[in-house]
Amino acid sequence: MLFLFFYLYKYKLKKRYKTFLSLLHAKRKQREKISSGPLLFFIAATYMLENQNGYILPELISKRIYISIN
Repeated sequence: MLFLFFYLYKYKLKKRYKTFLSLLHAKRKQREKISSGPLLFFIAATYMLENQNGYILPELISKRIYISIN
């Protein structure tokens, strides 16, 4: 009886661990999809303003504005 209890306990732990790993994978995929949008918008807006004005990029560099990619 005790063996059956430990077997079921171990089975539930494995199942919970697999669920946890699949949730981590799903969150990572969702984060990858979301994080590329604002970065692409910033790049497109920078080039658009640079083509209009010709000075936006050096101004951003002089203010030390950096983009962090996670």
